[in-house]
Amino acid sequence: MRPWHRALTICCAIVLSNGCKTANHRDGAEFFAARDRVDNPDAMSQEWRAQWIEANTYRSTSELPEAKPDDSCEMMHILIELPAIGTGLEVGHTGVAIADEYFDYGPAKAIEKSATRLSAEGGPYWDNPESWPGARSTDEVNFLMVRATISSLAYEHTVLLVPVSISKEHAATIRKWWKNTYDTKPTYNIPGMHCTSSVIRSIEESDPLRASGKNPLDQRLITGASAVTSPLKYAQILLGNVAINTGRFTTTHSCGALRGKPLKAAVINVGTDLGQNAERLLMKNP
Repeated sequence: MRPWHRALTICCAIVLSNGCKTANHRDGAEFFAARDRVDNPDAMSQEWRAQWIEANTYRSTSELPEAKPDDSCEMMHILIELPAIGTGLEVGHTGVAIADEYFDYGPAKAIEKSATRLSAEGGPYWDNPESWPGARSTDEVNFLMVRATISSLAYEHTVLLVPVSISKEHAATIRKWWKNTYDTKPTYNIPGMHCTSSVIRSIEESDPLRASGKNPLDQRLITGASAVTSPLKYAQILLGNVAINTGRFTTTHSCGALRGKPLKAAVINVGTDLGQNAERLLMKNP
């Protein structure tokens, strides 16, 4: 067991207390912060972030539009931990669930930095069984476990949940994409293969109706100078706040009664890094 995973496991054994925080082992926050500021100079403002959250999310998952039962569809949930605000900036995180199966990707060892890239050995992150007492494989770490402990996994960050109705065929290919990624463990890179781009790739490159993996413009949004590296930027794309000219990123439901309707998000954790604005959001969050 890796030393930082051992510490996390001990902490998780104590009901995942607030002292347990995987983000302590993240590096390269300045990379994300710089890109967020280029896209939006106010992105690291507590007031701007709180106003954006209020304008773009529900306070409770019960307020999210419900999908009527449809045998041809499955529900996918994109989980976005927004980067922290302040001098102790951290990078946030992005994961995805298909029904109760949860998947994500992150650094498995310390990140190596250069002037243009961050890299590390990669692997499951919150989905890593070594971080959960008694779990023997990623199959035994499920979405309900992550949801139930989100305030400990990301206690000082705001976390959004974005449900998306997709076809069963697409859901099956997303599962297959993640199984292959866990088996091959590609290098974790920023830009390149990291938590946010892995979720984007798993959804876009596995869509039976698309061929984004062969589209040069789409690939630039994943790996090039204009790559989507920040979880905040991805949240803005999903919720329609950022124009993506390719029109290929999933920004609407794609199956069933919700098909074609815009995506909505709910707040499932309010970050303390929002300062007094956090209290304002918490009072509205039942």
